[in-house]
Amino acid sequence: MLLPAVGFFGGCSDDPVLVFDPSELMGKWVVEGQQEYWRFRTDGTGVTWDESEDISEEESNLKFEWSLDKDELTCVFRGENENQAVPKVYRIREISSYAMKWEDIYGQTKRFRKL
Repeated sequence: MLLPAVGFFGGCSDDPVLVFDPSELMGKWVVEGQQEYWRFRTDGTGVTWDESEDISEEESNLKFEWSLDKDELTCVFRGENENQAVPKVYRIREISSYAMKWEDIYGQTKRFRKL
């Protein structure tokens, strides 16, 4: 009896589901106040890197495939061995032609500025 109740309450949310156009993600973004960059390409691939760690976009091995379903952004990172996949899921809270805010599954938010 407890299991169905847990599933029911776990699925409830007061947050409205927003719908974003994937084209709004295209381009290069920087996390506000940091040197962490994210690039989203039109072919559904991307890369992230941190210049404070002296890593450039070309040197980064943090490549991912991304998809957007309404407001849920999923980035799947793959290791050298193709059968290793680490999905990261973010909920986009705001996006415009110059700024974005997302929240991860732990409730941590990041604000980005588009370059």
